[in-house]
Amino acid sequence: MTIPSTSRSPAAGADRPDAPAPLGGDPAHWWHTTEDGRVECELCPRHCRLREGQRGFCFVRVRHDDRLVLDTYGRSSGFCLDPVEKKPLAHFHPGTSVLSFGTAGCNLACKFCQNWEISPSAILTPC
Repeated sequence: MTIPSTSRSPAAGADRPDAPAPLGGDPAHWWHTTEDGRVECELCPRHCRLREGQRGFCFVRVRHDDRLVLDTYGRSSGFCLDPVEKKPLAHFHPGTSVLSFGTAGCNLACKFCQNWEISPSAILTPC
């Protein structure tokens, strides 16, 4: 059973809205505190249950000061100009380029992922 008074969502206010987010992060939504004191992430079906300092499977969400924060918010793992035909926009302005960018973090762990080196943000470097 969960404790509803600590539930977080886009509509819910933060306990300390003036507190700066740690690690260059941003307060996360979709989590709650469980009866055993852990913070449970509700964003994906993994429902990671975290103690202080632990990260979720995606490595993007971390528990800090009894709340969940995104420490990769605003950071990109790569930028690239791609031909529009490479994207699902093949018939939208053929022959032009489109900006592709990505962020670290993934909750899937596919065995043959082309982004396996950048999808988990296990090794964090400051911006």
